[in-house]
Amino acid sequence: MSKERLFRAIRKEQVTLWAGAGLSMYAGYPSGKGLAHRIYHELSEEEKQYIDPNSLLPDLTEQFVRNRNGKRHELNTILKNIYQKAPDSIEYHEKIASIPHFKEIITTNYDPLFEKGYDDQCHLILRDGDLPYAKSAKVPIYKIHGDLSDLATILITRKDYNRFFSDRDNSVYWSYIKSVMATKTLLFIGYTLEDPNVETLFDDICAALGPNQRESFFVAPSMSQAKIIDLAKKNITYIDSTGEKIIDELLENVNRNIADDLRDGLVSSDTFMKFCATRGVYTEIGAEENGFSLKSLTGRSNQVEGNLIFTLKDGDNEFQEKFEEFISGKVFGDFEVPEDKILHAILSIAGIKIKDRESGLGKLQFQAIPKKLLKFDINFGIEFALSDLVGRLYGSKHLIELKLEYKEAVFKIQLKESEEFSKIHFLFRHSEIFTKTKDEIEIYSLLKHLASGNTFTLHFEDGSTYREAMQKMQHMVEYADHYLAYFKKLKEIEDHYEVQFRNMHSEAVSNEQNLDILNNVLASIRKEPILYRWDGPLTSTIDFEEDGVQRLSDVNSGGSSISATFGPWEVYLHKKRLMLGTRMVEFLDPFIANLEAILNRKTTKMELYSRSKQIKIFYLEGPINELE
Repeated sequence: MSKERLFRAIRKEQVTLWAGAGLSMYAGYPSGKGLAHRIYHELSEEEKQYIDPNSLLPDLTEQFVRNRNGKRHELNTILKNIYQKAPDSIEYHEKIASIPHFKEIITTNYDPLFEKGYDDQCHLILRDGDLPYAKSAKVPIYKIHGDLSDLATILITRKDYNRFFSDRDNSVYWSYIKSVMATKTLLFIGYTLEDPNVETLFDDICAALGPNQRESFFVAPSMSQAKIIDLAKKNITYIDSTGEKIIDELLENVNRNIADDLRDGLVSSDTFMKFCATRGVYTEIGAEENGFSLKSLTGRSNQVEGNLIFTLKDGDNEFQEKFEEFISGKVFGDFEVPEDKILHAILSIAGIKIKDRESGLGKLQFQAIPKKLLKFDINFGIEFALSDLVGRLYGSKHLIELKLEYKEAVFKIQLKESEEFSKIHFLFRHSEIFTKTKDEIEIYSLLKHLASGNTFTLHFEDGSTYREAMQKMQHMVEYADHYLAYFKKLKEIEDHYEVQFRNMHSEAVSNEQNLDILNNVLASIRKEPILYRWDGPLTSTIDFEEDGVQRLSDVNSGGSSISATFGPWEVYLHKKRLMLGTRMVEFLDPFIANLEAILNRKTTKMELYSRSKQIKIFYLEGPINELE
């Protein structure tokens, strides 16, 4: 419970890490007691006679310097030999540096592990003059016991500590440290309360903060109950763990929660993006009412590792069988798992949990990954060829598939293995939208040649070739012929009217009315008539002038024809307005069903029919180019 409370405070960017020597031991550097032993072994045999080997580090170093007439050169050399050697590892300091929720680090260590872990993303703060850098974009590292790069800042002897504590009330540096401690939750890692010097440090911190200090956390393994109670009196919560283990658990906790924290407004967008960037993931963030949302992720070189764990609901055996077929490679392509089929799901990118079912992961869309991309030209001799095609080759123990996506169409050639024989399947699919006439002519020309069983040659970019012919598929040939004829006619209209038909829906292309309009436009262009079946009648009012009556008599005897003109005639074809000119309709083999009644002046309404049940339509003048 206390650990979760700590992790949540860190995720809310409310915690300052305070690191002791124990956090550097994995890298090969000594603890405080270990450093004292190292320095003790540098004493002369005479000095060892009267200096206690169990002396506290400040007392031991104080005596060490006094024995050398107050000169610190030899002590500084010992410290440099210990701390300026290359560390065995910087793994956990790099992990800390990858957690941008820590806005500052305070340490009593002399080693350079934080500087190495943060690389150029930190500033050392050693004295008052360094404080302006604490507000920079880089993480400030407060080395309150000094750093070997500036020997004057080193605190190690009893005299050093006495001077520091006597002067600290007038120190801007210490005032700034106190302000950090007063406003942040403190996390102590790498300390042991068996060291009286550490206990003194904690007493000083508690005295500086007063009774209103925030809860702090102390991480150390196997502490006695008496020490735990003593910490609790100082409002410091004990967590039984090593520093390395707590850092690993913290990273796992941040990975699991940071996307939700962003959405809930617990973490800043800047911290979220920095955290993702340390894992090689770059993010796009969008603002929402109560926080931020993740819009997109990209990895270095546009690649990023992901992990999806999910469980399907029981009960739909047919769906599960289809999914197993897809996963096992019995089918390729895309597969969608609707949200209502999912019981549990977690999506992680670069170790970061992005979403789960409870936070709105939604449906799952899977896509098979090809084993190889094939770039090639296809040639059917002098009849037809296409260049710069890209095919995707998929393969499993059950199926080999070559998939060609060309414009708005998909061609698939599949080789299915069975226990008895191998069988080749050919599949073709087109989207509901026909984008351009020229493209469609190429698509259906390719389909016709493949389905006709014509021999083709594939020329690959590496210079190799493959020659093959498929089995003829008559139904596919007829299908291709239908659309090929349509789009070739459409291309003729485009060339004549200087227009382009684009983004035509499949329903509009297969519409009988549009096909009739297309044929009328072509008749106008080619100056060719169109024959239509016509069952009649045409009803028209007539006058009784003598020559008019005679012409009506001639119609039934086959001596006269009847025609009507309409115009100028305009049509709309795939959203283009086209002017065709004056339309003439000629009634073939005409006869007037009520001729006797007309001649006897019993009616003025003529009922006209065609004996052959045909009319002929043509356009008297050439079409007028017009486009809206």
